[in-house]
Amino acid sequence: MIGIHNVVLTLGDELILPGEPALTHQVYDSNGPLLAGLCVQAGARVGALERVSDNDAQIRCALERAWAEVDLIVNAG
Repeated sequence: MIGIHNVVLTLGDELILPGEPALTHQVYDSNGPLLAGLCVQAGARVGALERVSDNDAQIRCALERAWAEVDLIVNAG
């Protein structure tokens, strides 16, 4: 994977950034930073770490945008 430019997408309305106050239905997005770190450790360049809500149109838009710009898309959701 050396030299690969990628984007990490995490999906879910319940995800929030670490450090933000969480409501009872929310969880911190730990998968995004973990996956980005593993990509870097494997030699990839992470161009973006994005969270996308549980909305089909928004997911499709994020995937299409990433597909046009990167070599690899890693998503969890």
